[in-house]
Parts: sequence; C-alpha cells; structure tokens
Amino acid sequence: MIYQINYACGHSLDMKLSPDPVDARDAVVDLEGRLCPSCEKAQKKANREADRDEVDALLPPLEGTPKQVAWARRIRADFFLALTEIEKEPAPEYHREMLHDIRSDQTKRTKAKYWIEFQKLCRPTSIEEYANLWWLERRTYYVSRQVQLTGEIPDS
Repeated sequence: MIYQINYACGHSLDMKLSPDPVDARDAVVDLEGRLCPSCEKAQKKANREADRDEVDALLPPLEGTPKQVAWARRIRADFFLALTEIEKEPAPEYHREMLHDIRSDQTKRTKAKYWIEFQKLCRPTSIEEYANLWWLERRTYYVSRQVQLTGEIPDS
C-alpha cells in the first residue's frame, strides 16, 4: 500500500510500505520523525565537511597548487578521521604506540602531492593495510616493545 510520508524537514514522499497496517503505521511514525533521504544526505555531507574542517585546523598547512591542496585536504582529513575511529577500539599498548607513531609521522606530511599519491591507503578499508605495512617496516622495534611491556612475543 502507498503511504504519504511527511518528514520532519517538511518534505513529503509517497512510499510503498508493508501491507500489514500495524507494521505500516509503525514505519510511518518512524519515518516522519526523520529527515527525508535528500536532506539526510545533505546533513551527512555537511557534518563530514565540518569534521574535515575541524581536523584540518589541527594540522599544518599543505603545500601545493590550490587545486592539489583542496583535494589533498579532503584525503588527509578522511585519513585522520578514520585513524581516530581505529584508535577508539580497544588494543594492546604496543598497538596504541604504533597508531600514535603513524599519526605522528603522517602529521608531518605537508606536501599535497604525497596525500594525493597516498590516497588509496587513506580509505578507511585500507588503513589496516597501511598499519600492516607500517608494522612490517618497524617490526623489530615493536616486537622488542611488546616483549618489554608484556613479556610475550607476537605471533605475526
């Protein structure tokens, strides 16, 4: 059955919902308390830009052409936002040290060209791959730190 949904933002949309009246009524009540899909998408985009601006304000300025800087700024901010999410997860101390070192190293990178070339590793699904590469480069140090902190030798 088709129902008209009057979203919280003031927009309306006709939507096919469950033939069960109780389920449909619950869905209408739920949807009417939200923003319409277009406004929700615009809100998410605005929030993402605000988050990027906040991150960018904490980092050193980028060097490059205005077009490169604008592009690299988004890439770099997304990288640091994703890294922040990873840092919120529980992890052993040696892992936290590694994430801190990654953050410290990447904060120093101010060439827009670097971030543009590095963008494939900056995607949230690839940060773990980047951390693995970082781990391999610095394995000796982190293994010795883990042994000092925990007395255990890591498997990998």
